[in-house]
Amino acid sequence: MQRISVGEDSTDYSGLKSPKFLPLPTPDSGEFPLLNAAKLGKFEDLEQYLSTKNVFQTDFKGRTALHYAACCGNQKNAAKCVHLLLNCKQIVSSKQSPKLRKDLMDRQDLNKETALHLAAKNESKKVVEILMFGGADVNIRSAEDEEPLTLIYSKVPTAMLSILNTGIRAKEGYEITDENLKLSLDFSSLVGFPEYAEDYLSRETELLSYALDDSKNSSKEILSHPLVKIFLELKWRKIRFLFWFSMLFHVAWLLIYTAFIAEIYLQSCPYRYPVTVDEDAEYQPRFTWFGFPLKPIDLKDPSCKLKLSHQWLLYALLSMTGIVVVKEFFELSSSRKLRLYFKGLENYGQWLLVISVGIITWPVLFSDHILEWMYEVAAFGIFVAWSLILSQIGKHPRLGLHVEILLRVLKSFAMFMLIFASLLIAFALSLSLLLPGNQAFISLPLAFMKVIVMMTGELDYDDFFNNGTSSAFPVSGRIIYLFFVIIVSITLFNLLIGFTVSDIQGLQKKAEINKLSNQLEQIFLMETFILSRKLQILLCRYRSCLRRFMVSPPIMYYVSNEDIQTDEYAVHISIKDIPSDLQRRVRAIASENAFRSGAIANSILDLKSYSTDSTKAVKRIVKDVLRSKGLF
Repeated sequence: MQRISVGEDSTDYSGLKSPKFLPLPTPDSGEFPLLNAAKLGKFEDLEQYLSTKNVFQTDFKGRTALHYAACCGNQKNAAKCVHLLLNCKQIVSSKQSPKLRKDLMDRQDLNKETALHLAAKNESKKVVEILMFGGADVNIRSAEDEEPLTLIYSKVPTAMLSILNTGIRAKEGYEITDENLKLSLDFSSLVGFPEYAEDYLSRETELLSYALDDSKNSSKEILSHPLVKIFLELKWRKIRFLFWFSMLFHVAWLLIYTAFIAEIYLQSCPYRYPVTVDEDAEYQPRFTWFGFPLKPIDLKDPSCKLKLSHQWLLYALLSMTGIVVVKEFFELSSSRKLRLYFKGLENYGQWLLVISVGIITWPVLFSDHILEWMYEVAAFGIFVAWSLILSQIGKHPRLGLHVEILLRVLKSFAMFMLIFASLLIAFALSLSLLLPGNQAFISLPLAFMKVIVMMTGELDYDDFFNNGTSSAFPVSGRIIYLFFVIIVSITLFNLLIGFTVSDIQGLQKKAEINKLSNQLEQIFLMETFILSRKLQILLCRYRSCLRRFMVSPPIMYYVSNEDIQTDEYAVHISIKDIPSDLQRRVRAIASENAFRSGAIANSILDLKSYSTDSTKAVKRIVKDVLRSKGLF
């Protein structure tokens, strides 16, 4: 080949025309009739072309007919076309039929998307169900780092309900209408499956918590399913005494902390005002718990008299604080993501309280002299301690709604103040100019605080304008004051109340979902601690005792990768043992499963026709999820 150097060729190319490049063929161009039929949802044409065309044929995007059928606009025909492609003669007649079907479903285009990616993006519930039960991998990542499972939870969470529905069946020998109906509940789609006989117990809420992390929109659909509600209720019954023990321990720790501060910083060594404040004052009243008179504080005696009981109170506080520190480090090391640990405000509060314990115990341990700033640390520590008691109360599933309402209102107030802060600062500065010499407006922080107080209704009109002294700006001051009353005290304050009422009503409508979310969170945190590998190693001799916290029965392990002994995850309970509000829905799902298992599976949309055993399909999906999360 002749090499052409820049600057050496003097030939005139201006008369030449640029070559005509042929456009790349698309499904609509006629080059791919099979793909075009799948894209348009033409079932009859697709059936005709499948007799002569290769089902694995791809276009310039790397997409097969299954890709286009999965994202077909006509969702009714899309399900039929997907079924036809997965059961075409080329696949069914092969000796490697399951492998070919699996390869077709997991085939990725140039964007590394599978048919399940496209079906989830298209929000086609039927197609998603068909592909999942057919064996499609739910964890293949696309070029945008998206998994089908994530898309399913965010766009079509109702598709996951078909998997959950398979776990509710009537026990053999019982009719659906029996008053004492016995149910066979398979929680495998919630708790997952090990691939071999593990030496350690696994957290049963691990998979469910990951599912809820994927998308907030899926919470309502997943948590409101009867199988999830029953599982959480049974799990709560087994683990609630640990919750109460943890709650009572934290409350006892915080009460001892409070008692220590009250005994040392309020009664034995209270803050003493300098005598120079009032030469005639030699005593100041002493703090009492219930109002009974105690010996007043001698301002001229700076000594602190510590009792033996203070030493025992100190030892109890340090011992419980040490347990809390170990627990926090254990929880930090066991957390699957550090951001999840530091996301909780309670964790910050407990570390702040641990630090304050080290500060407030200094006078008892090393010195009888208390510095002024230590009283401030003790004051903020008391506030944090009792706030943590409120957070402990909020952990209870039935009481947590009230605490969540408070947090939601505080967030709304913070956002409200951030939005209208400029207006409040404007009034603070204006009143500082028009009311010179007033102690409430001698600095911007004090003026802003005074404006916030005035916003609640404490307007102090007479103190500002009728206090017996002449005002520097009587007209302008009253005009700005009137604007403040109309804009802030009346309008903004009532707007804030309206936002608060709206937030409370919204939370009350979601009360059930919030209760279940709180319940799931507390169970997962408790399981993270008691079923962690580190604790199981420490309690190796008593590991079998931890089984009492498990809902699922002991596992009968795999015979092979696919063949599993039957009913190893079934929990048999009476329908009377589940909440009454769920009994009707449970009977309906059990009836539907009984009908499907007894019917002839030859319908074109029968989801069970893709697998000889629907339970195996569910277990495979759960195994894929667990493997992707690194739990195998």
